[in-house]
Amino acid sequence: QLIVRVRARAIFPNCPRYIPKLELAAPSPYTPQPGQEPVEPGWKGFGDFKDYVHPRQSTFKGASDAT
Repeated sequence: QLIVRVRARAIFPNCPRYIPKLELAAPSPYTPQPGQEPVEPGWKGFGDFKDYVHPRQSTFKGASDAT
């Protein structure tokens, strides 16, 4: 048996993308929805990541109407 002790120097914030409300009352605003622009996760705007996060690229937005 071991005991491992660590000391965090930096903690990366959790990205809430694709995490629904636990009650499943509503989908996460970060999941793709037809006809809606996706929400940009807050962590992508942190200054520490500006040199590493690419600008959002256009992606498939899904069908906006059922046929």
